Amino acid sequence: EELMAKIDNFVQVTVSKTSASVTQQGFGRPLGLFQVSTSIVPTRYATFSSPAELLTAGASVTDPVYLWAQSLQGQEFSPIDFAVGRRGAGVAQVDTVTITTADAGVWPLIVDGVTYNYTATASDTELSIAQGLMDLVLADDDSLTANGNSVSVPGGTLVAATFDVTAWVAGESFVNGGLVPPGSGAGTFVNATANTPAENITTALNAVTAENDEWYGLNIESRQDADILLANTWVASKLKVLVTQSSDPDVLTTAGTDIGSQLGATSNKRTQLMYHFKPKQFADAAMLGRALAAKLDEPKGQITWFSK
Repeated sequence: EELMAKIDNFVQVTVSKTSASVTQQGFGRPLGLFQVSTSIVPTRYATFSSPAELLTAGASVTDPVYLWAQSLQGQEFSPIDFAVGRRGAGVAQVDTVTITTADAGVWPLIVDGVTYNYTATASDTELSIAQGLMDLVLADDDSLTANGNSVSVPGGTLVAATFDVTAWVAGESFVNGGLVPPGSGAGTFVNATANTPAENITTALNAVTAENDEWYGLNIESRQDADILLANTWVASKLKVLVTQSSDPDVLTTAGTDIGSQLGATSNKRTQLMYHFKPKQFADAAMLGRALAAKLDEPKGQITWFSK
C-alpha cells in the first residue's frame, strides 16, 4: 500500500473504452468488396468458408469474386473463412467489333493501349477475321507480355462476323483505340453500352461495416487509382489494412504520378500495393490470405508483411 501511494504521486492511469474492438476471429478475416448480386450477398455482408460456397450462392467460375476467393484460399495456409461486401454495381462498357470485308493483310485492333494484329490471307472470310481478332484478345489472359486483360470477350466459335469487348469490371472503362482495316477493307469498333461507375468506395465500405465490422483485411475488386485512394483513406481511419493491386507499368518506374507514388504521399502505413500485370489474377488476395492466416499467439506464428 505504501508503494502504491508513492506511485500515485507521480502516475495516474485512466482506462476508457471508446469503441468495440475486432474479435480474435474477426482479426483474421479478410473482406473483399465486390459488385455482386443480392443472391450472393443479400444485404451488404456475408461470410463464406470456401469458393465452392460462392458457386452455391450463384457466382460463376469466371466471376471476379470467385477468382478472388480461389487466390485467397489457394495456399497451404489461408483463412478459415472470408467475408464479401457488396458494392452497388455499375454498368459495364461494351464495344462491338464488326468485320464487313475480307481484305488480306494485317487487321490491327487496339484495346486499352494494346494492339492485336490478325494477318488475313486470301482464304479468310469476314467471319474468320473476326474470330482471329477475338481469339487474340482472349489469349491475352495467358500472355506473359501483354497487358490487355482489363477486358473480356466471349470464348468459343462465332456465328457472325462480330463480337463484343466488355470491361471485365463493371464501372471501370477501357480505351477503345479503334480497328484499322488493311487497304480498302472495312470494319467498325464502336461503343454499344457506355460505362457507368459503380457505387462510391467510401459509401460502400461504410454500408458494409454498419452491418458487420467483424473483419480486418481488405481487398477491393477495383483497380482504378481513384478507388484505391479512397480505400486507402478509409482503412487509415478505421485501423484496418488494405492490400491492393495495380497493373499500371508506371508503378515500376520513378514516374512520380502513378498510384504507388500517390499512396506513398499519403504516408499511410496500413496499405500495401502490389504490382501484377494480370488483373484477373488476384495477387493481392493471395498476399492477404497468407498474412491473415498467421497465428500470432503460437510459437513461430508471427509474420512480416514487408517485401512479401
